[in-house]
Amino acid sequence: MRDVDRSYPHLKRMVEVSGQSLTPTFEWDDFVVPDFSIDELLDELHERPDVQMRLGIADDNPTG
Repeated sequence: MRDVDRSYPHLKRMVEVSGQSLTPTFEWDDFVVPDFSIDELLDELHERPDVQMRLGIADDNPTG
């Protein structure tokens, strides 16, 4: 976690990665979710099972 309110370089990086300056912004390699709610983050993760696996949060139940 980075405090973009206290660090201009972190804020600048967040804007470069996400195209905006609102928080929270989540970045994991090429997976970026800017200015999200928990539901939005979960929706984005649902679309990226590869990221779920890398984060160790994949659903082990293939039948859903």
